[in-house]
Amino acid sequence: MDSMNKKITAVLVVLLLLAAGVGGYMYYKRSPEYSLKLIQESVKEHNWDKFSQRVDVKGMSESAFDDLIDVAMEKDKTMDSGTKTLAAGFAQMLKPAVTGAIESAVKEYVEKGEVDKPKADAGKNGDKDKVGEQAADNLLEKTHAKDVNFTGVKSSDVDGDIATVTLGIKNEKLGKEFELKLSMSRLEDGTWKIKRISNLKDFMQAVIEAEEAKLAELNRPIKEELDAAVKIGAISGQVQQKDSYGFSHRLQLSSDLELSAAKPVNSISGEITVTNPKGDSSVVKYTYAVDGVASGKSKMNLSKDLNMFMDDELIKSRGQGYKYEATVMSIKYQDGTETKMLETLPE
Repeated sequence: MDSMNKKITAVLVVLLLLAAGVGGYMYYKRSPEYSLKLIQESVKEHNWDKFSQRVDVKGMSESAFDDLIDVAMEKDKTMDSGTKTLAAGFAQMLKPAVTGAIESAVKEYVEKGEVDKPKADAGKNGDKDKVGEQAADNLLEKTHAKDVNFTGVKSSDVDGDIATVTLGIKNEKLGKEFELKLSMSRLEDGTWKIKRISNLKDFMQAVIEAEEAKLAELNRPIKEELDAAVKIGAISGQVQQKDSYGFSHRLQLSSDLELSAAKPVNSISGEITVTNPKGDSSVVKYTYAVDGVASGKSKMNLSKDLNMFMDDELIKSRGQGYKYEATVMSIKYQDGTETKMLETLPE
């Protein structure tokens, strides 16, 4: 699937929630369900005016962007709280360009039934097009759009001029069903308009947790093999100054390493969880060269350059009070083979 097809799929899942598949359930003319049928028809008819009358594309794009950024920040293990604050601020700077690109893609798809690839001579707008495509790809990955199917309207609750329609969504890769809730508002003609996905954060968190559980299940025998071949002892950490002026620093980590592999190892890779005295954790990826040793004991020394802004707290502490825990995720052998834990679910 190329990037344009990904954009189409991602946008439709996030904004329409597979509305094109729910026609058989929509028959009450004054009900929220009937308005979903009208949305379905507008896509088939390529009628943008009819579509935009009942889908708040701008509002849905903006709220979905905020929800997905929140979930990403909460789940990202590579950043501490300070870095996440900076990253969230940067994401908000990109928000107008990203949501604008999504809105344009939705309009183009409704009107044409497809989204054209950007021209090679897009000129000064080329970068913006690129941002939009990348944003759509990211949305696709975060929503797992390509893996879900609509299973039906589960409920419709109306409270005055506000309605919540609950849709059943099945993730085929995970083999689990989830719920998505559409928040809708009544229009003057009695029909309804989709305003946002009210439980998008809960939906995303539930999908991520289910995916993590499935990954852990698939990785269990691989982890057992890695743990049997490599044992990393307690890790000590110290912040060291890299220059005489004190502007640059590195985190120096040291531990005992014991190999019990069946054949010579070239390198081991994985993650080190760094936990500060407050209990906040971040993850550092590492690769350590072993150079053809199959078994034996040695010292493992790792070094990570620190950022004077993002790692300010760690630098000031000199590493005191911090805890470090290593996980082995990959072993590369001298014969070219590799034992590696899965990072994503297989297709």
